[in-house]
Amino acid sequence: MSLRRHTQRSAGFRFKKSLGQNFLIEKWPCQKIVAILEQAKVQHVLEVGPGHGALTQHILDKNIRVTAVEKDQRCVNRLQDSFGDNPLFSVQEADVVDFDLHAWVQSSGSERLAICGNIPYNMSSSILHWILPEISNLCLVNFMVQLEFAERLAARPASKAYGSLSVFVQLQSHVRFDFKVDRSAFFPVPGVDSAVVTLVTDPDPYPKSVIRQVEKITRKVFSQRRKQLGNSLGNLVSEQDKKSLGLDLTRRCETLSPREFVDLAAVLSK
Repeated sequence: MSLRRHTQRSAGFRFKKSLGQNFLIEKWPCQKIVAILEQAKVQHVLEVGPGHGALTQHILDKNIRVTAVEKDQRCVNRLQDSFGDNPLFSVQEADVVDFDLHAWVQSSGSERLAICGNIPYNMSSSILHWILPEISNLCLVNFMVQLEFAERLAARPASKAYGSLSVFVQLQSHVRFDFKVDRSAFFPVPGVDSAVVTLVTDPDPYPKSVIRQVEKITRKVFSQRRKQLGNSLGNLVSEQDKKSLGLDLTRRCETLSPREFVDLAAVLSK
């Protein structure tokens, strides 16, 4: 959709900053996202925050079923006007984190499922935590998010962007940084660039108890990321534990891989 056409279509539409409404006005990111869905043989997409349906149209054009979840009633009405006659489309008016994702997964039977969308910057972490408990039931998650957030998700150890979020997500999925999207591809134009990332289910996931323990450890040590590991762990680790860790405690937390954090959690939970 061209900027001119989008502006005409949005005449009289007051964008709500509180909802993070920056609508995509370029076709090429939508085309690349749909190509990712097609390659994974996705059959049914839960689209988060579709707005006026720029991405929705491209997904439906590939005969992929879409369940859209949209908080803004004005957008819900426009989506109904645009796609309501398509049997592959349905829309629910809801704040996405209140949407029953587990029930949607269960009702979809044997379909190959995915979640995608242009995610409001101020809800990226909340939406991610809403999805991860169900990620093992999905083919993939494909999100357009703020560039900095995407870099944190995909960051490798010893990089500036690497942190507790990187470890938490990478222990539950394989994260791929797909491509950057310049801020000029949106209207209204946001103050930052975006990027598309894909999360693919790990076929051999760690137990939830391990994930919770690692999250507790990483939150503590990354809040003091410049300290040596032995100091940043503080009272989480005893002197006896330090001897059995098998880690150089003079290292900084940012140098540990997700797998090393799992090993650390295993010792500390004994």
